[in-house]
Amino acid sequence: MNNYKSLFSHCQQQFAPHYYIIVGVFLINVTYAQLQCVHIVLRLFMLHLYNPHLTKRFCFCIIVINIIIGTVFRSAPTAVGDKNGLSLTEHSADQEYPMSTRVTMQDIADALGLSRNTVSKAINNTGIIAPATRELILRKAMEMGYRQFSDASFSGLSIPDINPNGFRLQMMTGTPPAQPAAVDKKEIAMLTASKPGNSHFAVTTLDRMQQVFSSHGYCMTIYSLLPNELESLRLPGSLNTSSLAGIFSIELFHYDYCRMLSSLGLPYLMVDAPVFFDREPLSADLLLMENQRGIYTFLKQMEAEGKKKVGFIGNMKHCRSFFERGSACISAAGFCGFEPVQPYSILNYPPGKTPARVADYTDELYVMLQKMPELPEIFICANDFLAINVISSLRRAGIRCPEDILVLGFDDSPESRFHSPALSTVHIHTQSMGRLAAEILLGRIGDKSREYRTSYVQTDLILRESTGS
Repeated sequence: MNNYKSLFSHCQQQFAPHYYIIVGVFLINVTYAQLQCVHIVLRLFMLHLYNPHLTKRFCFCIIVINIIIGTVFRSAPTAVGDKNGLSLTEHSADQEYPMSTRVTMQDIADALGLSRNTVSKAINNTGIIAPATRELILRKAMEMGYRQFSDASFSGLSIPDINPNGFRLQMMTGTPPAQPAAVDKKEIAMLTASKPGNSHFAVTTLDRMQQVFSSHGYCMTIYSLLPNELESLRLPGSLNTSSLAGIFSIELFHYDYCRMLSSLGLPYLMVDAPVFFDREPLSADLLLMENQRGIYTFLKQMEAEGKKKVGFIGNMKHCRSFFERGSACISAAGFCGFEPVQPYSILNYPPGKTPARVADYTDELYVMLQKMPELPEIFICANDFLAINVISSLRRAGIRCPEDILVLGFDDSPESRFHSPALSTVHIHTQSMGRLAAEILLGRIGDKSREYRTSYVQTDLILRESTGS
């Protein structure tokens, strides 16, 4: 705009007698959207700037000719044919989408079967989105008369089937225009029945997955499932499967819901899973941490110290990881010559129901420990959260850790390092787990025909104060 102002200022000096006529011609051309004529006037001005030998009379004659051309242009028919049999038929967005109804991003998303978030990324040019998807969204936005693209000629976009004056190319034979290319699916959905922020394992794993997905041009969206969605086997209302490249779940241990997800026909990865050995296998890949080696190593060391009584605390039906850890404790104890594990174990804690208060976990566990006829020398717990509760309940009963009972957790959560006594545990390589999870899902997206597989990530035994180290 500043360039135009300086241009007119210069022309006012050069064409002083005819300046107002020239400006008038320019405004008339703009008013009637005669872009070709506007360009002629501007080029004329530039010609005079760089060619001072041109006479003012010559320039004025060119402007008069421009007025005549503009008159003919306005009176021309709105449809013309070309030698290839194509016609330019006027396409008015107002006919299909009245201007009295304001078009929103949600309207565009509904028309294309995409999420509003994806449409917003395309229109605002933010986030990662496939070029084909962006072009499809912008084309639909102009077609529907979205406020940012009410005039395609000034949008700065290059869209093949729309010419600068808002006409759509169409075959004269009546053949419908070619359908837009299929949407390039670049969204990956994560579903969970818990809050990811409550789990150090989930947060660090997701962070690494997001990095890998982004490097491959995918975006990740997190959906926290509501209880009624779980029970009714419904997807979140904001989840649009038509825009998804794949799905993965973390801390989702509802078998029927996981089966519903596996039946959607989308690549599906479970990071940990419900226990379903006695039920129909799911059409999904499975990723777990290595749950047995650390427990075997620990009990082998305890055998060398003369220990003979070990118990397991954790609901083995809660999830696949809990089941494998409990099974490892039972089999390792038998392998190392310990007494049977079951009499010293609490295998239904935590219960299936969710307590009203976190403190209720400790209260219930304290009652269970009080009912045990004899306590073991070692407690192996399904995770660090249970191990910390066990130590608290034992302390409440006047039993010390590690002086009276040794306690081993699992996960190596941040709390395990700062607890008193510092908690012995099994470390999960969460960054490696996130990377492998992303690679498995991307591999499934690339080849949906390969066999489903179960993969494991390495873990390490970490001995601290709670086991006397």
